[in-house]
Amino acid sequence: YMHTHGGFILGDVVGLGKTIVGIMLAKYYLEFAENDGREPKVLIITPPAIKSGWVDSIKQFDENRTDKMQPCIDFVTTGSIENLLDDENDDDQDLDSIELGEALECKRYGLILIDESHKFRNNNTEMYRSLDDLINSICSKTGYYPYIGLITATPQNNRPDDLKNQIYLFERTPKCSTFEKIEGRNLESFFADVNKRYDELIRQHCETAEEKTKNNAELVKLSEEIREKALNEILVRRTRKDIKIHYKDNLHFPEIVGPTDLNYTMDKKLAQLFFDTMNLIAPTENFKFNNSDYLCYYRYRATEFLTDNYKKRYSGKNMTAELSSVRLAKIMQILLVKRLESSFTAFKKSLKNLQRYTQNMITMWENDCIFICPQIDVNKELDVDEKRLKNPNATIETCFEDIRHKIEKLNSENRNQKRQNTEYTRDDFDADRNYIELLKKDKKIIDNLVERWSDNDYDPKFDEFKDSLKSVLFNKELNKPQKLVIFSEAIDTVQSLERAVEAKGFKPLVITAKNRKERENDIQSNFDANYKGEWKNDYNVIITTEVLAEGINLHRANTILNYDTPWNSTRLIQRIGRVNRIGSQEKQVYVYNFYPSAEGDREINLIQKVYTKLQSFHTLFGEDSKIFSEEEKLSNITITKIIDGEESPYMKFISELKSYKIRYEERYRQIIKQNDNLQTSFAAADSETLCLVKNKGNNKGGVYVCVDSDSRGKIISCMEMLAKSWCNEDTPSALLPQNMKDVEKIAIQTFNIYSGKLQKTLLSNKFILKAQGIIREWIGDEKLSRESKELFDNAAKLIRKGNIGVAKKVVAIGDKIGQPQQMVFDFTQEEINEIIHGELKNYNAQIAEKYGEPYVLITINKQKNK
Repeated sequence: YMHTHGGFILGDVVGLGKTIVGIMLAKYYLEFAENDGREPKVLIITPPAIKSGWVDSIKQFDENRTDKMQPCIDFVTTGSIENLLDDENDDDQDLDSIELGEALECKRYGLILIDESHKFRNNNTEMYRSLDDLINSICSKTGYYPYIGLITATPQNNRPDDLKNQIYLFERTPKCSTFEKIEGRNLESFFADVNKRYDELIRQHCETAEEKTKNNAELVKLSEEIREKALNEILVRRTRKDIKIHYKDNLHFPEIVGPTDLNYTMDKKLAQLFFDTMNLIAPTENFKFNNSDYLCYYRYRATEFLTDNYKKRYSGKNMTAELSSVRLAKIMQILLVKRLESSFTAFKKSLKNLQRYTQNMITMWENDCIFICPQIDVNKELDVDEKRLKNPNATIETCFEDIRHKIEKLNSENRNQKRQNTEYTRDDFDADRNYIELLKKDKKIIDNLVERWSDNDYDPKFDEFKDSLKSVLFNKELNKPQKLVIFSEAIDTVQSLERAVEAKGFKPLVITAKNRKERENDIQSNFDANYKGEWKNDYNVIITTEVLAEGINLHRANTILNYDTPWNSTRLIQRIGRVNRIGSQEKQVYVYNFYPSAEGDREINLIQKVYTKLQSFHTLFGEDSKIFSEEEKLSNITITKIIDGEESPYMKFISELKSYKIRYEERYRQIIKQNDNLQTSFAAADSETLCLVKNKGNNKGGVYVCVDSDSRGKIISCMEMLAKSWCNEDTPSALLPQNMKDVEKIAIQTFNIYSGKLQKTLLSNKFILKAQGIIREWIGDEKLSRESKELFDNAAKLIRKGNIGVAKKVVAIGDKIGQPQQMVFDFTQEEINEIIHGELKNYNAQIAEKYGEPYVLITINKQKNK
């Protein structure tokens, strides 16, 4: 997979050792890298919580070895929007784009392994774009794209686009891909069609059970098509079902019991407040943030109200001031929604913070000094009470002066960057848009919510938790290890739970992003059944955020409580995977979730509406499967089925090969010795001959060719070859075909055609890479005319989509005019512009000749105030 496609997906499910397999792949790469003309350097991109697992495993591999891997491997840690929202006060987050940006200056990596690669499923994020730039940068320096290994239990979280975006990290020319089963090998066209059909199916309204069954069948059919044409070519996967079938004598997993609901009841007043609050902070799942009857988060949207000349400071590649401010508003909305469903304590604290932050913006406006500073915590700087602890004479003007000093320092340190940290006045804002009035409307809504929530003095969910601790969660007949794992997304909720657990006489260990590294030994010694050191019982409850949802063993415990609603099935499975792991000594794992109920019919209906809306929002967050709704809950059977998965198609062959090796060891060794020149045949009903074809001197695999009775050859996958060539001990032997020389000739001819296509793809890659490098060099040159820059910018967009014709035109320009610094010696500015316009405008003319001259159909001239 790696050598044919440039990458692969390692899709083992949670708890089956993806890290170990990833390290073995890195070891394999380092053994052949130099013979492959590549640098023996590996980059591993991993979430922060998982990095230590990689480092420790590499140490184990290197132990007692002279050819150690560790010096050849670098790490970059990545976060995600979910981690960012875990705690609004948590400043110990990994900054994806910054760290990946630093890696751009790196060594010339030949292999990049991406752990939890589903975090790169969205190609519109800064994290994805930074990685994409890194891959392009390596290629421009070395002449080759690095091999890419995607490691994830959940390559698709939401839409088929999730898969496409990850595959594009190694399929760099999607219109001319290496996937033989996709028509025209056009991956872009294939996924465009797949996404269109997927969208039509999920939007289809099914009223009857028959319609739902038909719709689900079509979704399954579509999924199988993606698997057959794309995934089977690049995916290696093991499931728990494989373990249960093929390793049942050596390994076992506990049985999952649940999820079991812990119900809490809202009275009439609280149910109404819950409903009204959700309706104000998130009125619809596709809210456009333009109706001031609802909360529009204007505190975070100042840049879009600036005059046009200042907006440019907050615009960039694929981003405008308007788009970035609405995106920030959406993040704050998500934060509030998640706090509301976490705990009322967490929500009220976030609501009061938003009240103070909005008032800060109004105060700045009234004082005619509005600070917009992405790199300064303005809200913290405007906390006069906090400043008076150090300076009793501090005033709001003192705060303003402190911010001004920080702006001056930042701007002096970063003279070449846009002046995004700036003090503005009211005159710098668009007077027609009334920003201050919109801010005040937001403030009024927030004030009303703060007042109503301050009148609410109880939290039935929290009360139910305290009542259930001993009777349910530490039930001695079920929770035999007497250890409990609690997950919550909000730091304030975690702190409230800690106090309640301590009050009940238990010993909690609280883990967040801030203390995860320093408390690692406590986590392992108290909760990891695979820990090699002394087991301890200093703690019997671990309370944590999502920081421990991945890459950690907690399987001395067998009971999990999801204090916050885990709407996403992937997230629930990841949490369960912390305790449902190889090495657990328990027969059952018990999963508990909180679910609200109400006293009366009207209140029940209100809560159902809120939770239906919450589900819609979580779908937009990139979360797919319903866990809690009236129509659908994940049952014990469903959860077990999802976690176990299907039997992997390869495993039965691998298992049989292992069995053969044990039973017929001498014959197995004899076959291995003959492996370089092995010919065999068997009786097959369809009279096909299977061949493995490879180049001489190539020890990195080959291509499987099937030649049928009509002497037609076609490339087949490894999986197809295994299925076609499988036989049992009773299968009669057969001589090789009499026309074996002709069969070999056809097989080699088929292989050469296939190789030619791959070479064409590689050649296309080189043109695209060279063109992108030329554009990067020229587009930043100040001497280049605006018209020429626009032509280059449009060309870059076409090249990113795989347009070879445009790439060749740009390369021709580069061959003529060289690099920017040569311009003053060889060409005048006018000559440069003439060459660029001539090449690229000629291409536009060719397009016009093919499709017709473009023309303006409608012109609208909209004058201001007319």
